[in-house]
Amino acid sequence: MVQTAEILHEERADTRLRLARLAEIGRHIFEQTALVQEREFRQDDVSRVGEFFEKYKQDPHPQLLPSYWEHIDLAGRFARIFGKRLQSKGLQVNPHELEALSMIHDIGRLISPHRYFRTNLVGESLLLRLGVREDVRRKQVPEKQLFGRGGNITNINQLTLGQQVLLFADNMGRKTEDGNLIRFDQLGDLIEQQTRQYQGRVFASERFGIERQVATDKKIILIMNDIKQRLQDQYGIRIDEVREEVSRSKAPVV
Repeated sequence: MVQTAEILHEERADTRLRLARLAEIGRHIFEQTALVQEREFRQDDVSRVGEFFEKYKQDPHPQLLPSYWEHIDLAGRFARIFGKRLQSKGLQVNPHELEALSMIHDIGRLISPHRYFRTNLVGESLLLRLGVREDVRRKQVPEKQLFGRGGNITNINQLTLGQQVLLFADNMGRKTEDGNLIRFDQLGDLIEQQTRQYQGRVFASERFGIERQVATDKKIILIMNDIKQRLQDQYGIRIDEVREEVSRSKAPVV
């Protein structure tokens, strides 16, 4: 018990230090972007977000998995390509905004990568310190509500089109063990596998969250199925074609 308390104390101190350092690194970069400025998103905003991550890479958290960088790159590319296809159908979406939001959706993992249920809270705190506008933060996927806290997301009509794209990009922006982009029909197994990675690495206060995560995973798969169907039926966007385009597309510098 004493050892656990000491670990918690050390982790909290480390979290505070990393939060302050990342805010210092990123404030000047973010204030030049539409994440802070009230204007339309442009390609240079995406580049500046990449610049922020590049600076952080010089001294990352020791438990941050290398796959994190690949994930935010792939999720960003998925979001951008979905955005472009929706835009070509006449919808009012900004592909650069979707790409930037997708790249920062898991920003809390830079600070607390090994605490699965703490990263969203830490990420929100960092975005506040970086000066990201409230209306921009509200465009992110409402993770808490998906998890059943502060509301309950049960169907896609509770999400904006942009949030649907971001959720889809987050889950599709992954690779399997053989190095290929994940296929939609493989998502269920991968999400369960990634949740299991954290089961032996949580304190007692987080164990209830692990149990709830199983139900959340099943719900996300159902929502993802509905998003896929809507993208195909309503907007004529084929998921396999987007996946192929992502695999051929050029990655931003991250």
